[in-house]
Amino acid sequence: METIGTVELENGEYFVTLDEKSNTVYVSNNKSDSILIIDGNAKKTVNRIEIERPRELVLNSDNNTLYVISGNAGFWLRDNGAKISVINLATNQIIDSIGKKEGFGDIKLNQKTKSLYATQTNSKKVWVIDTLTNVVKEQIKVGGKYRSIAIDKVNNMIYLAGRERFDDKMSFAVIDGKNDSFEKITSKMVWSGKKVWELYYNQVNNKLYAFVEQSRGENTFEVFIQSIDLESRSFGQKTESRGVQDGMGFDESRNRFYFSDVQKGEFSVLNYSLEEIGLFRFTEPKGFVEKHFKGHGYHSKFAVNSDLQLIYIAGSKMNLLHIIKE
Repeated sequence: METIGTVELENGEYFVTLDEKSNTVYVSNNKSDSILIIDGNAKKTVNRIEIERPRELVLNSDNNTLYVISGNAGFWLRDNGAKISVINLATNQIIDSIGKKEGFGDIKLNQKTKSLYATQTNSKKVWVIDTLTNVVKEQIKVGGKYRSIAIDKVNNMIYLAGRERFDDKMSFAVIDGKNDSFEKITSKMVWSGKKVWELYYNQVNNKLYAFVEQSRGENTFEVFIQSIDLESRSFGQKTESRGVQDGMGFDESRNRFYFSDVQKGEFSVLNYSLEEIGLFRFTEPKGFVEKHFKGHGYHSKFAVNSDLQLIYIAGSKMNLLHIIKE
């Protein structure tokens, strides 16, 4: 693996998504009220969309639309006043908004069923949005502060992770997208002080993979990846713990996970058993790594173009999007 280019980003906590066909990358800059549109082939920013405090974003390639959680997005599982903004990428204009001050936590799209799912943490609901009309079809009561979403697109199952009550114990659940029925998978686990920031479903082995942050005392945190076997509904492999600045990415087509270690300026490539099969180190000198990677509490964000074998990674303090060729 090698770095084949970088693109300068604006100030912010970054979230990244990608149109694989055109190799266009979209990076939200939470602190600078913008989304950058980056040509991944030319390795440069080609446009900028102004939008209030954007965070998670999802591309619907069927209608060239971007869905973005914007405003105070409830990052710490609170209802802070976010909405879902709908952007027409033909004009780069906001054409609609969904909700007003709902405190959305995460959004994921099942393009096959044309449904967008959004966790609403304060009211303990999951919103189901018809992407043909941008109308809310259902508000499913889930009885817990579920934040993260993963989707089994083949079987139309929607998996959730979050906190069941106010005691910080983790809970996983599933919604059957065919009838919107809800079921807890595991709850009341002895996971005090843990949060799930990313959740992925692997069709090959029918497992969930959770990117978990765990408190280790006052102002001390660590993160790891934990697999959850959906057949036995039990925990499987997990990675070793790392510092809070790390991040997780998933290449669904090749069953590869990426687990960054920003304090060392590197990331690991893992197989579905969470075994390391590759390692990438940034070529920047130690002083750059210390300045741009250390000392912040935001996770790195990945986007992967499987066809071109390109990895895009953004970390909050470095103000750079790294383009890496496998």
